[in-house]
Amino acid sequence: REERERAEFLNRFLEGLLVQGNPLVAGTRIALSDILARADEALARGAVPDERTSLRLYDLLAQSYRGLGLNAEAERALAEVEERLVRRDGAAAPSVLRVRVDRAWAMARAGRAAEALPLLEAADRRYRELGESGVDAHLARGNLAAVLKDLGRVAEAERLYHEAIEGL
Repeated sequence: REERERAEFLNRFLEGLLVQGNPLVAGTRIALSDILARADEALARGAVPDERTSLRLYDLLAQSYRGLGLNAEAERALAEVEERLVRRDGAAAPSVLRVRVDRAWAMARAGRAAEALPLLEAADRRYRELGESGVDAHLARGNLAAVLKDLGRVAEAERLYHEAIEGL
C-alpha cells in the first residue's frame, strides 16, 4: 500500500510539472531545463514529504541536469542527496560514497576540478581501505584520473586510468 501511495504521489508530482511544460497549456515553448528548475524549486519547498521519494527525485533531477550538461545544477542536486543520505545512512555508508563521487565528478565537469580532487582522492582511498574492487571503485578511480589529467598531472592520471580499466 505504501509503495502504491508513493507511486501515485510521484505520478501527480511529475504530471503537474509536465502539464506546466506543455506549450498548449503554457502558451509558449518551455525548455526542459525550465521544467527541471521547477522540480528543483518544488523539492526545495518540501513538496515531496516522503524522504525516499524525495531522494529518488533529487537523484533523477541530478541525472537529468547532467544529461543536459548542466553540471553545476547536477552538483547542487547531488549535494542535497548526499546530505540526506548522510543523515539517513551515516557518513561512511557506501550509498554516500557513491553519491559523493558523482557529486565530485559533476563539480569537476562544472569547471571546479581543483575542488573535486580531494573528494575523489578520499573516495579512492576509502575504496582501497575497504578492499573494494567493484565497478563503483573503478569508476571513481577513472574519475580521479580524469581530474588529475585536467589538472596537468598526466603521469598520475595515466597510472590510475590503467588501474581503472583493468578493474572493469
